[in-house]
Amino acid sequence: MKERIAIFGGTFNPIHNGHLHLCVECQKELQFDRMILMPDHIPPHKEVGYLAGETDRYEMCRIAAGEYPFLEASDLELRMDGISYTVYTLQEIKRLYPQAELYFIIGSDMLYSFHKWYRYQEILSLAFLVAGAREREEYDRMVQYTEKLGSLSSRVRIVRFHALPLSSTQVRKALHLGDETVSGLLPAGVLEYIKKHGLYQFGKGKA
Repeated sequence: MKERIAIFGGTFNPIHNGHLHLCVECQKELQFDRMILMPDHIPPHKEVGYLAGETDRYEMCRIAAGEYPFLEASDLELRMDGISYTVYTLQEIKRLYPQAELYFIIGSDMLYSFHKWYRYQEILSLAFLVAGAREREEYDRMVQYTEKLGSLSSRVRIVRFHALPLSSTQVRKALHLGDETVSGLLPAGVLEYIKKHGLYQFGKGKA
């Protein structure tokens, strides 16, 4: 049987409990052999204001992954030059693991623009796309979207789960303000790392 490897990429600026909840729910549903957290070098799909350093974002992912037996972190995209296009990442992972069956995890908000991604057809030839639906209405809408991909729709898996309504922007704001609730938004080890290295101007007053 082929090894089943899932990749979950993003800026992870910082990685938080919402990201990890999605990982856990996808793992429950699809039972991957491995799941890789992969912070990107230059995100292709969104503008980012303050972005923590590459080493810091990788280390936070590594710390977070340590709490889950199926998770690991990779600095692959950080070592690749230029914009972190998913197709190039998957090509490299396929080269490293030619016999593996690959899956690429995204949030529901990213699915609806997937047809605009760089060489999206090739992405689907290299890996199955996995997206999380937070409610029944969203699940139905996501299924309708995948049908627009024609024959490629069979390469998309939609996982239904109860999402944590949390974003990295919210976490950064809470960190900046020194909000006491921040301890519930991040793994304890990640929060400790942020404090130790003075990231996101922890407790510096109003944002």
